[in-house]
Amino acid sequence: MKKLGKSLILSTSILFGVIATSISPVGLEKAMASSTINMVKTTYQTTANLNLRSGAGTKYKNIITIPKGKTVTATAKNGSWLKLSYTYKLNGKNVTKTGWASSAYLKEYYQYVTTANTYYFTIRTARLYSTPDTKKKAVYTIAGKNGLASKQRIVNSIGQTWYKVSYNGKTLYINNSDVKKNAFTSFTATKYKTQKDTYVYQSYGNAYKKLVKIPKGAIITSSKRIGDWYSVTYNKVSGYFYIGDVAKYTPITYKYTNTSATYYFTAKTANLYSTPDTTKKAVYSVASNNGFASTQKVVNSLGQIFYRVSYNGKTLYINNSDVKKNAFTSFTITKYKAQKDTYVYQSYGNTYKKLVKIPKGAIITSSKRIGDWYSVTYNKVSGYFYIGDVAKYTPITYKYTNTSATYYFTAKTANLYSTPDTTKKAVYSVASNNGFVSTQKVVNSLGQTFYRVSYSGKTLYINNSDVKKNAFTSFTATKYKTQKDTYVYQSYGNAYKKLVKIPKGVIITSSKRIGDWYSVTYNKVSGYFYIGDVAKYIALTYKSTDTKATYYFTKNAAKLYSSADNLNKEKYSVGSNNGFVSTQMITNSLGQTWYRVSYNGTNVYVNKNDVTVKTSATFTKAQFKANVNTYLYQSYGKDYKKLTPIPKNTVISSTSSVGDWYKVTYNGASGYVYSGDVTTYIPETKIADTTYLTTDNLNLRTMADPNSTLLATIPKGTIILATYKVSNGWYKVQYGSKTGYVNGSYIKQVTTGAPLQNRDSYQFIDLRTKSPVTAKQINDYIAKYVNATGKKSVLTGKGQAFIDAGNKYGINALYLAAHAIHESAYGTSMIALAKNNLFGFGSYDDAPFLASYKFASVDLCIDYLAREIKSTYLNPNNWKFNGYDLGFSTKDMNNTRIDANSEGMNFYYASDPNWGKVIAQHMQNILPYDKAYYKNAAVNSTIPARPSSPAGSDLFPNNVRAIANTTLVLDSGKGKNDAVKTLKKGSTFFILEKTNDYWVRVVVDNKTYWTNDIKFDSYKNYLSVTNLGRTTDSVNFRKAPSTSGDKIKVLDPSTYVSIILAKDGSLTMDSTKKWYNVQLADGTKGWVSAAYITLELR
Repeated sequence: MKKLGKSLILSTSILFGVIATSISPVGLEKAMASSTINMVKTTYQTTANLNLRSGAGTKYKNIITIPKGKTVTATAKNGSWLKLSYTYKLNGKNVTKTGWASSAYLKEYYQYVTTANTYYFTIRTARLYSTPDTKKKAVYTIAGKNGLASKQRIVNSIGQTWYKVSYNGKTLYINNSDVKKNAFTSFTATKYKTQKDTYVYQSYGNAYKKLVKIPKGAIITSSKRIGDWYSVTYNKVSGYFYIGDVAKYTPITYKYTNTSATYYFTAKTANLYSTPDTTKKAVYSVASNNGFASTQKVVNSLGQIFYRVSYNGKTLYINNSDVKKNAFTSFTITKYKAQKDTYVYQSYGNTYKKLVKIPKGAIITSSKRIGDWYSVTYNKVSGYFYIGDVAKYTPITYKYTNTSATYYFTAKTANLYSTPDTTKKAVYSVASNNGFVSTQKVVNSLGQTFYRVSYSGKTLYINNSDVKKNAFTSFTATKYKTQKDTYVYQSYGNAYKKLVKIPKGVIITSSKRIGDWYSVTYNKVSGYFYIGDVAKYIALTYKSTDTKATYYFTKNAAKLYSSADNLNKEKYSVGSNNGFVSTQMITNSLGQTWYRVSYNGTNVYVNKNDVTVKTSATFTKAQFKANVNTYLYQSYGKDYKKLTPIPKNTVISSTSSVGDWYKVTYNGASGYVYSGDVTTYIPETKIADTTYLTTDNLNLRTMADPNSTLLATIPKGTIILATYKVSNGWYKVQYGSKTGYVNGSYIKQVTTGAPLQNRDSYQFIDLRTKSPVTAKQINDYIAKYVNATGKKSVLTGKGQAFIDAGNKYGINALYLAAHAIHESAYGTSMIALAKNNLFGFGSYDDAPFLASYKFASVDLCIDYLAREIKSTYLNPNNWKFNGYDLGFSTKDMNNTRIDANSEGMNFYYASDPNWGKVIAQHMQNILPYDKAYYKNAAVNSTIPARPSSPAGSDLFPNNVRAIANTTLVLDSGKGKNDAVKTLKKGSTFFILEKTNDYWVRVVVDNKTYWTNDIKFDSYKNYLSVTNLGRTTDSVNFRKAPSTSGDKIKVLDPSTYVSIILAKDGSLTMDSTKKWYNVQLADGTKGWVSAAYITLELR
């Protein structure tokens, strides 16, 4: 109250100048100590009679009291005080006082002036505000050159001038610095033509609504404008158009002049128009060098000149700037020869109709032309041809000279003609190096020289540019050996007839040649052979040297010959890495070195250049394993006989080798196996598929050997699958698509729910996406289980509840259903049936049933789950978040989670590493995964508030006795925390109720109390309950401890009972110890089989 009194006195002193010297409020001391800040000169109006003081505070002297409603100007600020100037009349003169006043009794002063309707246009991009100042965000931004009408001018408190305007149906304000004044102007009605598509706008600016489109070329009329905006009515719609989109329209006039027939040719691609102007689209476009006749010249009012012409049966006009004048010229009749297929055209240009084809080579005649087009009649059709397609025709003349027989050989592929010129098609074409004899030389009037020759029984002519002169040469008879099959040709060239075949390896003799062709008689047939198909024949000699047994292996594919030379065809051909043993080396007179070897039971010879020496070795017996399907070969090479197959993974042994081949005995047969098909065998044992985690970057190799081929390097922290353990401590593992071996020193065994191959499954979808699942699909899946097992399920028919909760909170409904199905055994678990609790909410390992929440309905439980999961596990700001998917966890063999290899909800939600995988499998069973759908599915990122514990309690029968295992604090009521009593360790009490938020109602000394000290995740630290039982199934409640005892009623599963205590505090049972004497919540006593009772909180 004292503080309120001070406030009232202070306010009075501000208004009326009452000085309360006995009061010194702390707030005023702070105000006086604050600094003065200069401000933009601002006009205010007093809202009450106001004291103007000499300083910023009520302790300063009052200079004058300013009446209510007066205007003042502020220039500085100190806290909530303003420095003011106040001007007033005194004795007819203006007097100005300056001082300080409280801002609490001032309001900013805006001066509003009504004006005549005035038009303003934006001079730049401008903003429109809801008030005549910039205190609030602009309502609109409009471009420059937009007009606004105003009937009110406002000067605001800081001196800015604004105009009140209307825009988009709203009253707004624009700053005068953004606009210029304008006015309407009337003028004589004028026509305009749109230069592009434009619009009739609602008002004078393109910021206004477009009322109707005016297409390009439209003629419109206006007689009134404001700025660049002209009033218009178009299609009965009135508004404004922008002058920049139009041009003044003046109708075109024409002056026609008839002329004598004049010819014009297009100088470039030109347009033909339907009228003598370019205002309409051209009718045709024709290429350059096309001619037209015209008898009329037209000059239009645009200054353009056109000529009237006829084309395709239409009267059209062509611009004089596109043509050049031409005229017909007559000349002496001249012959022309078509250089290519061409045509007789209807008129002088290739844009005209083609009347008839003139084939290449045709002779035509003309005596008249215009430009490049010549008049012609061909096949009784008259028209014009293009001079560029023909050449003047002059008949060829020839000069013949007889010569002595001369030989010519083609220097390249050459043509033979029927006449000594190239005007006709060649009769034959022959390849280079073919010879001809000639006795006549011909020179034609084209300057070409030809030789007359005979070929294929015909007299023909060959151009001297295609041949070279040659002559016969005789020499000592010489033997030649054919290197391949060849022929005796009729004359000196392979263009001549083949008379007889000469097989490869035949010895033939010659003593005369011309060029590369040698005369020969073979099998009584005379002719010529080509020297390139033979070699001079010299008889070979051989020198043999015996050697010690040496092993030779082929480097590449090699040939084996029957003699120590390669003059004859090889006897065998073998591939690379085939071995032979040799004891003889032969050198022939050609300088070649050969080794005698045995192959397929025959002595043959292999060239020294085709083989390399390898050694044999013996060693301690070693085992090898076939890494492919292979064979046991007769000798050391794959071209030897295959004795028997050796399947992949077969283990064999050897004590010797030759080169890359091991000598082995397999299936009773001895032979050789290729070392590249086997690996050194180290025994390995099949193990159950086991997951391991790499503890370092680890090499994956082809064998359990650090020297074997590297397949890949597996990064540290990668999970791999082992299938075999090798005796040297290595493991055979799968990594991606590769299988190989790793050193066991760098891996440790783990259990994981991670898929090792493919992550395309429900396990990794974003759980915030909507599922296309239907209620029927969920219901059918649950019903299938219920029908198969005959069990009762609280989930029967609840498919829609999952979809509704998913839609409500933005969480995948298919996931919600799968989660509930997994956690509640399809809704058949004890907790689900008794408490409508599908997910074990509130459960702890120490008290799974009793500690769990009790829900009023299954639908409420589903709703609770959806909200809880979305607000925690799928909320990046919650500690439980570790990804938006189900994910998985990875644990070492001590059951410690490996965080780097764990993700998603599984990280915190479940101790089972495969929890996420199991949920995903239920989802897959209900609705198969659609990768394409989830790739594009939208994510709902809203986060609901986390739900509080649901209302609900476990109620126990009377006389359930408990003992405190620690000191417990008791409160007078639930949630009061008033600590009205302390229960010491060892004290006895009775429990009546446990709520979902873990408050426990108890009775001590016949008084009821509440406590929330008991932690049910470790309840044994807090209490021990002596006689609380719960039925594990439907069970008969009987009057006597026997199945023959009268049945009082049937108890439902999960019914709490109080087991009656004996005098010694033990549980009362019958003599067989198979029946409990119990009391129900309603006080009824009887007997229940102990086999159907579980004890809670023992």
